[in-house]
Amino acid sequence: MSVKCPGCAGNLLFSPSRQAMYCRMCGNTYAPEEVGSDDHASPTYECNIYRCSSCGGEVAVTENEASSVCLFCGSPTLIFDRISSRMRPDGILPFQITRQQALEKIGQHLKSGKFIPSEVTHINEDHLRGIYIPYRILSGDIYDAAVITSTIGSGKNSRIIINGIAGYAEFRNVPFDASVSLNDEYGRKIEPFYYDDVKEFDEDYLSGFYSDIQDATDKELEGAAALRCDRMFCDRCKETVRGHDAKTYQSVPSVRLKDKGIYLMMPCWFYTFVYDGRPYTLLVNGQTGKTAGTIPWDRKRVIKISAALFLGMVLVCSIPFFFGNNELNNIVGTFYSYFLGGFGAMVGFIGLMRMRSIKKELAMTRDNRVFRFVKERQG
Repeated sequence: MSVKCPGCAGNLLFSPSRQAMYCRMCGNTYAPEEVGSDDHASPTYECNIYRCSSCGGEVAVTENEASSVCLFCGSPTLIFDRISSRMRPDGILPFQITRQQALEKIGQHLKSGKFIPSEVTHINEDHLRGIYIPYRILSGDIYDAAVITSTIGSGKNSRIIINGIAGYAEFRNVPFDASVSLNDEYGRKIEPFYYDDVKEFDEDYLSGFYSDIQDATDKELEGAAALRCDRMFCDRCKETVRGHDAKTYQSVPSVRLKDKGIYLMMPCWFYTFVYDGRPYTLLVNGQTGKTAGTIPWDRKRVIKISAALFLGMVLVCSIPFFFGNNELNNIVGTFYSYFLGGFGAMVGFIGLMRMRSIKKELAMTRDNRVFRFVKERQG
C-alpha cells in the first residue's frame, strides 16, 4: 500500500503546495493518478491498523503516514496489527492549506483572543493533524410547520403574538459530515467547502494524512438534514413575521432525501491541546484556511484586571469630593452614582451575553467526543 517513487523507490507523500505526490529523497513530483494503485473501480480500499503497546489504542494509517506516534497517549510504540477495508468515497477534496500555513492560522487565532493563558500561546507542532472528514452531499425535500412568537410594541404596551407558518422547500447539494463522533457544529463552523477542486478518489491523496470513515447511518443523516433544514426554515420565518424578538416556539420538520448522496472526503487540520485538565480542539479548513474554535481564558488574570479597573474608576470618581463645596459634591456625587450604575449595568449585561457565547463555544471546543475523534479515529 506504500506508494514508492519511480525514480529512487522512496516513499511518496501528497504535497498540498504542489498538489502532487512528492518524494523527499530525490525531490521528484508526480500526479496522484501516475503512481500507486490503479484499482479505482473497487468499492473499497485498504489501510493499516496499528495498535499501541502502551495504552492499547488503535490508529489506522497508511504506510506513508508522516507521524508514527500513538495519537491517544503519545507513545512511539506502535505495532502493526491488521489490514482493514474501507468503503471507497466517490471523490476527495485534496488539502490545499499546507501544514505551515495551518500553524500560522492557529497562531493568529490564538493571538486574537483576550486573556489567553501564556502556556496556550506556545504552539506544539506535534499536536497538529491533517484529517480527511467524511461528508455526504445530500439533496431532498423538507415539509415544515413552525410556531414563531414575536413582540409588538414596547414597554407596558408590548404584547406577544403567535405566528403559525407552514411550507415546503427543496434543498440541493447540502454538505453533512458523516462521522458520528464529530460534533455537527464543527462542520458548520469551518464551512463552506467548494466542490470545484474535488478530484476522483485516489488513496494517494491520503499519503501523509489521516482520515475518518463514514459511520453515520442513513437515518442519522436524515435526522441531521432535518435539523439543519429546519433551522434554516425557522430563520427565514422569523424574517417574515411582524414585530421584533422573534423566537421559534415549536417546529415539526419532515425531510425526504432523494438518494444516498455523494460520499466525499473533505480536508481539515485539527490542533488539539490540554489546558487545566480539559481537552480543546481548534480547526482549520484544509481548503480555505477558515479557522474555528474557542480558546481558554485566564480567570485569575481577568479578576486582577477587573479589580484594577474598578479601583481606578473609584479613585477617579473620588477626586471631586476632595475639592469644591458640599453642594457641588452632592451634584457630582449624584452624577457619578448614576453614571457608575448605568455603566456597570451595561458592562455586566455585555459580559453576561459574551460569557454565554463563550461557554457555548467552550463546550463544543472541549467536547471529549471530538478529542477522541482526533486521538482514536484517524486513519
